[in-house]
Amino acid sequence: FKSKAMKNASKDEVGDSILSKPIAPLLGLVVLVLLGTLWILASLCGATPATKSMDAVCAASANEGVWSRVDPCSEFHRGVQKRRYDMGSYYEECHNHDIMHWGWKADAIPSKCRYRFRTPRELQRRLQSKRLVFIGDVTILNLFQATCRALDESNSVDLHNAQTLQHSDARRVFNGNIHLEYKWAQFAFNDLSKLKSLRSNDNNNNKKVDVVVISGGIFDKLHLSATDEDENSHKSAVEKLVSEMNALTGHGISVVWVVPTIVNTQALGKKEKKDNMNEMVVNQMREKYASIGIEDAASFVLDGRQFTSGRVLESVDGIQYPPSVYDAGAQIMANAFDWLVDQDTTTTTGGSGGGGYHHYAATTVTTMEGLGNPYLGMM
Repeated sequence: FKSKAMKNASKDEVGDSILSKPIAPLLGLVVLVLLGTLWILASLCGATPATKSMDAVCAASANEGVWSRVDPCSEFHRGVQKRRYDMGSYYEECHNHDIMHWGWKADAIPSKCRYRFRTPRELQRRLQSKRLVFIGDVTILNLFQATCRALDESNSVDLHNAQTLQHSDARRVFNGNIHLEYKWAQFAFNDLSKLKSLRSNDNNNNKKVDVVVISGGIFDKLHLSATDEDENSHKSAVEKLVSEMNALTGHGISVVWVVPTIVNTQALGKKEKKDNMNEMVVNQMREKYASIGIEDAASFVLDGRQFTSGRVLESVDGIQYPPSVYDAGAQIMANAFDWLVDQDTTTTTGGSGGGGYHHYAATTVTTMEGLGNPYLGMM
């Protein structure tokens, strides 16, 4: 009897083992499929790596930032700034005074928009083989200088030589293939003339322009009389400027319109400037340009009011700010390059060409960003 019972038990064990062996791997496979599906859904909803390129949906919130005062000797404050605004990489040493840092508001931006400080190496990779042209007054000059610093601080030693850059054009080349140009233009008709010239030269076998950064409005009222003729002339110039910007974007060139920065009216020196360049007058100019369609014609609008708000008292002449303020503007623009500039996946070797530019032979480079595939990850 005992032997018969043991035989029956061994038969049950064999039956259980036949069923239990495939159940474990099947359950594991189901878990993996569920995890993979959740990963894909999370990726689609915005839980993407911080280094992934953003798209144009982020343009609406790119200017949503704030200046924050940081005590660099306080580990607590440094930790808060790092977690909330990714600002810990801006400094390493402890100083005896607070530091102002720019960061984006976490509660004001979509989850897919991972704004962050762009290192020179990241920015060089993004702008590889690109040509950027800056057209405008001192605001654009300062943004040109800030962009140069963002690309390579060691290559911008002579950028602040006021004697060589005052009311004159400038050009910088980084890594032999990133071309940055600054063209002085103080008024709307100057902007128009430079844009027309740029489009004309672009059709004459010169190196193609990829991005144009342009602004206007601060100095217009200072040199405009109150006559209807002057007002109509100015309006006509802005309308033609809008048409030129539309023509550029129609040719695949990204145009960044920079809304004039906040004017520190009390710091303006002469009475003429206080009467015609104060913040209220400049704001009227901002509204006039916008009503004519200048912002609608732009690929991206960099709002100078946003990155100068909170730093107005630091403008000693009423118009210009410390370099660190424009560095924030350059970082906003650097993030916008994600959707404004198609990243070149080639490296270049030098060679000379016409027009003061160099032309290069291309070799393919694989970027790390393109190696990930969520579907292959489920295999």
